[in-house]
Amino acid sequence: RDSHGKTCRNGHQLKQFDAPHASYVCDVCKKSAKLHETLFGCRKCDYDECNDCYQKSPHKDNAEGHENIGPGDIVEFQCGD
Repeated sequence: RDSHGKTCRNGHQLKQFDAPHASYVCDVCKKSAKLHETLFGCRKCDYDECNDCYQKSPHKDNAEGHENIGPGDIVEFQCGD
C-alpha cells in the first residue's frame, strides 16, 4: 500500500502495514505497537512510525524536492569558499 510520498530519513517511501506481531516500536514516540496495529515503515532502514506520529510528523517530499524541518531535527549547513 502506498503512503502518499512520505519517506524515512534516508528518503525511502514509507509503506503502510499491519503489525504482524507486537515487537514493533515507533521510532518517533517509542510506543510499542499492538498486534495488527497500523504502522508506516521502511523495511530497508528498519524504521517504523505509529499512525499518530505518521499523521503529524514532517517528512521529505521527494517528488517536489522539499524537506520539512521540525523541532528536534538536526540540520547541517555547509559553507562554501
